[in-house]
Amino acid sequence: MCRDCCCDDGREAERELTLAEARGQFYQVTLRVVVEHTVDIPSTNYETADLEDFIGEVQENGEIISWEEV
Repeated sequence: MCRDCCCDDGREAERELTLAEARGQFYQVTLRVVVEHTVDIPSTNYETADLEDFIGEVQENGEIISWEEV
């Protein structure tokens, strides 16, 4: 919380997380996530390798359609 306005700006939660990690109190979880997003590729055809250039757009604008803990 901010000292002046008492808002919750996330600093307290971040501090608690940092302290817990320092004490070894954390879990490491692996998630498998399926993200879906349609991209417009400027070409009449494409190779699958060309899609790598659009991964950033998919990560930024994609919608998670499923996930699981692995």
